[in-house]
Amino acid sequence: MNQAARKFSAVIFDLDGTLVDSEPLYLEADQKIFRPLGIIVEAEHKKPYTGLSSHCFLADIKKQYDLSLSVEELLTRKNAAYMELAQERTHVFPEMRTFVRLLKEHSYPLAVASGSSKEVIDAVLEAADLLTYFDVTLSSSQVKKGKPAPDVFLEAARLLNTPPQACLVMEDSCYGVEAAKNAQMSCIAIPPAEAAPLADCFYEAELLFAKGMDEFTAAKAFAWLHQ
Repeated sequence: MNQAARKFSAVIFDLDGTLVDSEPLYLEADQKIFRPLGIIVEAEHKKPYTGLSSHCFLADIKKQYDLSLSVEELLTRKNAAYMELAQERTHVFPEMRTFVRLLKEHSYPLAVASGSSKEVIDAVLEAADLLTYFDVTLSSSQVKKGKPAPDVFLEAARLLNTPPQACLVMEDSCYGVEAAKNAQMSCIAIPPAEAAPLADCFYEAELLFAKGMDEFTAAKAFAWLHQ
């Protein structure tokens, strides 16, 4: 397809829950660092933080339990624990891998914009054999405000040299969809199965796969891009 006729000029991906099924490993990493401190972390404790940076969750845990460790030290420990797990057990959603490859074959500039740290983003993409597909990888820690603020998506667009209105965002969380809309970008939303019933924010996306990864296919998403 002629690039000038395309609906979008670039695609920006969230990482966790969108490209890779990372939440189980992040939970395991949290449990590993907090168990020695006598703190039990379960999956339901993490749900309100889906789509936010790890800093938000760790800051709340520090405050709740009056921990002497700084948020930065907790983050360092968590990232180390997570990367150790991710090196061996990162699971890329198969249809997302296919979609990334399909976009790259058609010369779309691609970015990852995530609440994870830059070190973690690059390590996970490298472990998943996806890093070379992306022109830009960006962490919310590198901009002023994280999602649902638009900062990380706007900066990704700037680095891709693409107007925000010409960018498509791939997201799995409400905060991410809101960030995309705040950036004046279009969005494909693929909420996690446990998000049902869906929050209203998911319906702001231009294309919604309401059943998440059980419904998403690279072929459907790519066909929609070129309607």
